[in-house]
Amino acid sequence: MLQLGALSLGHFVTDMFGGFFMPLLPTLAVRLGIDFAAISIIASMVGMVVNGIQPFAGAAIHRFRLPIFLLLGPLLAVGYALLGEAHSPAQLLVLAGLAAVGVGLFHPSALLGAHVASGAQDRVGIPVFLSGGAFGVAAGAVLATQWVAWQGYDRLWWLAAPGVLLILGLYLPTGILRLDIHQPISEDIQRANLRLPFPALLALGGLLAITITLIATFLPKHLETFLPRARALVWGGAAWGIISISGALSSYLWGALSRRISVLRLLAGGQLIAMVVLVLLIRTHSITGLIIYSVLAGLFAGSAFFPNVTALARHAYGLTPGLRAGLIIGGAWGIGSLAAIICAALLKTGLTVTQVLLFTVPLTVITAVFAVGLERYHLLHQEIKDNAGIVKETVA
Repeated sequence: MLQLGALSLGHFVTDMFGGFFMPLLPTLAVRLGIDFAAISIIASMVGMVVNGIQPFAGAAIHRFRLPIFLLLGPLLAVGYALLGEAHSPAQLLVLAGLAAVGVGLFHPSALLGAHVASGAQDRVGIPVFLSGGAFGVAAGAVLATQWVAWQGYDRLWWLAAPGVLLILGLYLPTGILRLDIHQPISEDIQRANLRLPFPALLALGGLLAITITLIATFLPKHLETFLPRARALVWGGAAWGIISISGALSSYLWGALSRRISVLRLLAGGQLIAMVVLVLLIRTHSITGLIIYSVLAGLFAGSAFFPNVTALARHAYGLTPGLRAGLIIGGAWGIGSLAAIICAALLKTGLTVTQVLLFTVPLTVITAVFAVGLERYHLLHQEIKDNAGIVKETVA
């Protein structure tokens, strides 16, 4: 449990710095003299870097006995504190891109480590690990927006040194760098878990990631439709923080319930409720409504269920464990980043930010239908397997 706790805290620190970027997009656009569509494309390109590097990092894991990415990744991620040093769109892309490499390197190794540390309890252990990142994103969103509102961009870099000290102080005393992330999964654990084709789980994770990425990218700008820019900055960070925290906490609930109810059924039901919640979130014009619907969006939208899909991917068919770990996070969120790039480009055709956010509503229905289809596939596959076993016993 000490190792799982250290990995979860490392996830917190890494994603805390990663959480600086999205809530600051509206004011970064003003600072650099570009429109929101352009800054959204830059942010989505950075997201592609984060997620594109993870499959390669996952594939490279088995070449190293020492999980060096667990240390290198967070140290590079601290570079998000240097966003204020960018004075052109190109500089912003380079600085954020380098920090994004760190975030991408960290996740596959850390996820494999969390699987090992969790053992047979990965339906709870993996939500604990991933919630460390969700709490980090929430803290980063609030910290960055409040800090910029107080000190401005010129002193944002002050936050880098405490970040480095946090990482070194967390990893060096706990011996986390000696963790063996290459342990195979026991047959007993494999038999006790739902097994599905990995491409199907990647598609399901991608659908969840699109919903969350669109909210993270466009909700802060949407708030300017009823709030002054300065207040929209603060409340955009707060709303994304609330969604992240609510999603992290509720992932424990869904993980515990999945011991009795199929996680795919839980996910489908949650997405149908999220359909209504997202409409209310997008249509509200009050701070009270923003807070309430942000809590509910975290409870039922993608971030609450993504940890459970990640846990299922551990037991999926196909690919090596390291590559699955890299793809289920990097591949899924890469799909989300690609969707955000397309939507940002559509803003230049006259589409509004609010209309882009409304794309998430039918998306939740598609996700629910896909989850139900996977459930039916599993039941049919299990029935065929059981019948084949009966026939084999009869012949014997």
